[in-house]
Amino acid sequence: MALETFTTTAASLTLTTGEMLELQPGTNQVLTHLDGWFSPAGTRREGTARLWAHGSFSERGWRDQRVITLGGHIFTGNRGDAARMTDTLAAALADGTAGKFIVNDADLGYREATVFIQGTPTVNWDGNLDIFFMIDMVAPDPRKYGLPLTASTLAAAPGGGLAFDLFGSGGYVHTSPGNLANNAAPYDGNGWGTSGAYVRTYEIINGRPAIVVTKSGTGSYLWYGRNMGTTGTSTGTPTSVGPGLVPITPGQTAYASVDMGVDTAGFDGKITLRFFNSSGTEIGSSAGPVTAFSTLNSWQTFTHSAVAPANSAYFYAENVIGGTTVGGERGWAGDAYLGTTPPVASTGTAGVLDFGAAGSPGTATLENVGTADAAPVFTITGYAPGFTITEVSTGARLIYSEPVLEGQRLVINAGDGSVLLDGYADRSGYLTRREWTRVPGRTRNTYLFESPGNTGAQMTLEMRPAWW
Repeated sequence: MALETFTTTAASLTLTTGEMLELQPGTNQVLTHLDGWFSPAGTRREGTARLWAHGSFSERGWRDQRVITLGGHIFTGNRGDAARMTDTLAAALADGTAGKFIVNDADLGYREATVFIQGTPTVNWDGNLDIFFMIDMVAPDPRKYGLPLTASTLAAAPGGGLAFDLFGSGGYVHTSPGNLANNAAPYDGNGWGTSGAYVRTYEIINGRPAIVVTKSGTGSYLWYGRNMGTTGTSTGTPTSVGPGLVPITPGQTAYASVDMGVDTAGFDGKITLRFFNSSGTEIGSSAGPVTAFSTLNSWQTFTHSAVAPANSAYFYAENVIGGTTVGGERGWAGDAYLGTTPPVASTGTAGVLDFGAAGSPGTATLENVGTADAAPVFTITGYAPGFTITEVSTGARLIYSEPVLEGQRLVINAGDGSVLLDGYADRSGYLTRREWTRVPGRTRNTYLFESPGNTGAQMTLEMRPAWW
């Protein structure tokens, strides 16, 4: 047998036993024959002879299965290893089940095919250290597949936009003439004291300046803030008059307003007003209503007012974000107002343009860099009460009518038409419209994912490039 080898090509065959036969240049297992791999599979076509005329009527042709002949030379270090390898080769795919054949060429890259044994393998052992073998295989799917490519998107959702007046419905309260908070926008990270295990930063959230806290451990509060909107730096109740306190007289009404937001579900917010005498001793407090955050990663306004009790000389406001934490949750605050008159939002033309929450186009695109058509696989997670997937260039649609619950995983495979929930439950009956598409070679497809009423629904698009 000729000992020619493929010096730039590595191949491997996953055997029925789970072992992998690896034929690598520069090792003791080398590839000597690889027939039918680089050549395309044959084509089958049915035709009918033309009566009283030349030629025939021909139907379209289809690629036939791929026939592969794999040959190699194994030279072992001792006779015992040779004997064991002889048994392994004789058992290759012997039970008739599928194996995976992989060719990893230095220039063409990684490609694989699912194969079955055909005919009788040839295993020639010289009785010493050398083994020569030849295995004939068939790949029912003639395509060669590369490594998977993925792209993902959330379900299509409208985004925010500019609304008149341009700086919000009335503008921002921190510009109100009666505002006694001196770092209310806020313009930097000074003041806005915190109580508890937090990391505090000054950031821009949705185009607006904010004091941001990140919870560093477990607890009952995401943020228990002190000296809201002032430059006071106390982390607890003040014991003396300082820059964190706002003057007030008994019987006056204290007003407070602040915008806050969170990035994690399960939290609520409130404002608490605390009143102090002229010595800085707390003499009373009033907590505002507890309100859940309705939208994540956004801004929500909280307000509260209370009449100052007897002997009041000062007050300040606390901003509180309550809820059980595990660590890493983020909350933020800004646009604060503290005063003895109701806040009046600005209507000026200076400020930060707020375009609202970002939307999602709901599209994902993959390019098939191969030469053969490839089937996409769609994976849906999150809560989706039903959904539609549309290939945008053709309008072909897949419509699924049953809810996908949070924590479930629905996989739709355009290659075999399967629809599986959590890897085993057949849900193909709920795919009420199935206009299957494939991605042609050297082409890209874009898919639109729509699911009205969803909560965090996401589509992951996967495809293996394919070659003839």
